Amino acid sequence: MAIATSGIKENIDYMFKHLDIKHFFKDVIYSKDIQKGKPDPEIYFITATRLNIPVNNCVVFEDSVAGIQSAKAAGMKVIAIATTHLPGELKSADNLIYDYDDISINEIFDLVKTS
Repeated sequence: MAIATSGIKENIDYMFKHLDIKHFFKDVIYSKDIQKGKPDPEIYFITATRLNIPVNNCVVFEDSVAGIQSAKAAGMKVIAIATTHLPGELKSADNLIYDYDDISINEIFDLVKTS
């Protein structure tokens, strides 16, 4: 797993300092790593390359419209999480959840199988 964020490294480092989750991620791609921001798919192409995973085998969790557009343009499946936008604004995603507990690993695998 990786984090692909338009945010700055300091913000992600702050999150890692307060949440013990860094060990779950192989890489973090920040705004400094890209030339074009979301909705351009560049950040997701870089992420897939660094993970050595074909884009059609990637599933992205996104909370923004531009992020959904970016991941879809990269050829990835998208699970929208309705934390900052209304569900109707996130309708272009492949699936919608309100909390990470709302989806199982099997449902995530099923999304990839439909590629």
